Amino acid sequence: MNVKEMAQCIGQRGLLNITNTEIRIPVVILNVRQTFGRIDYQVTPIGGDGETWVQSNRVKLCTTQITDDGAVKLVPIDPRILNLIPSQ
Repeated sequence: MNVKEMAQCIGQRGLLNITNTEIRIPVVILNVRQTFGRIDYQVTPIGGDGETWVQSNRVKLCTTQITDDGAVKLVPIDPRILNLIPSQ
């Protein structure tokens, strides 16, 4: 991932997978770094507080959709479609 692709991730919404569970928390990506050959995201929860660095493979990037009843829903997208993360 180059610097331009990393910058495009900032501000994106995603679902953070909580390790060893089926729980996913909606987050916003605040920052991106490359360290020891991996990509990390600094994230903050939507509707909560705090921030932490996590490996990017724990965050599924999402798009926002409005349901028929007016609720806001995060829908996972494949980041390779956006050329944000190269396919492996």
